[in-house]
Amino acid sequence: LQKRSIVCVQELANEPMLICKAGYEPPVVELFRRSNSHLNVKYVVNNFATALNMVQEGLAIGVMSELSLLSLPPNVVTRELQPDAYRDIQIAVSSLADTSIAVKLFIETALDLFTQK
Repeated sequence: LQKRSIVCVQELANEPMLICKAGYEPPVVELFRRSNSHLNVKYVVNNFATALNMVQEGLAIGVMSELSLLSLPPNVVTRELQPDAYRDIQIAVSSLADTSIAVKLFIETALDLFTQK
């Protein structure tokens, strides 16, 4: 898998996987479900840094967000997944009318950038 630029989820069916509970678990489980592939969970951790260290030690493979992969330990490589994985992020305010201009601009920008048209 390390030699490939893209890895299909089905190719991970028999690999020992680790799941990071810090909000990453539901999209990974859903990705494997959508791909009709078996998720072979060997480890469950609560912290992405712990997960990366376990990957570095060769204990398992992890499917993690790009943001958690900005600082990789030595000998850990990332690969693009096929199909693409994603997770939904929600924005909540108590009252849009009472929010600051900065919050309104943030919401407007987020909608402009991420709303599918």
